[in-house]
Amino acid sequence: MTQQGGPVENASGLGEAFSAQDHVFSKKELLDVGYVPGPTHIVARNEEIRRLATALNPAISGDDPSNVFLYGKTGTGKSLCARYTTNRIVDAAAENGVTVGRVVVDCSQENTETRAVRATVRGLNDPGETGVTVPESGYGRSRYYSLLWDVLDDRFDVVFVVLDEIDCLDGTDFLMQLSRATEAK
Repeated sequence: MTQQGGPVENASGLGEAFSAQDHVFSKKELLDVGYVPGPTHIVARNEEIRRLATALNPAISGDDPSNVFLYGKTGTGKSLCARYTTNRIVDAAAENGVTVGRVVVDCSQENTETRAVRATVRGLNDPGETGVTVPESGYGRSRYYSLLWDVLDDRFDVVFVVLDEIDCLDGTDFLMQLSRATEAK
């Protein structure tokens, strides 16, 4: 190998592999799991988005939205529609002075009740605003619920909890607890 003012070269010509190159993707962010495209890039889901937005619309004025269950075959756009619609509702509510929280919990990763509630409170919490710290471990399920109720009371008028891949979640206790959130206050 020799180096004379340029990239290190060797007999196999690998020097180019370690220098700056044009990227394969012009917009790599399009491949991110959480990426939500604009409405002009969501194809053939206008009716589904309209129906979902109608169910969630009361949140814009600070009222309780309907609980919604999206189901269908894998890859049909359920997660995309949920992310897009909840983002739009959060923005519209903010214009009305209503604080709407939104968290997406991947139940294929957070597949127990304790993991799901911990992910929910961590996703909604802002330690700088609430003074609440949510540790990764060391608390029981009931303590995580207490933290969740505190964060909800401190920060939001309405909250959307999107449970993606809910079929991977063990049991239904988390859903029951969420449905009774207003009673826990």
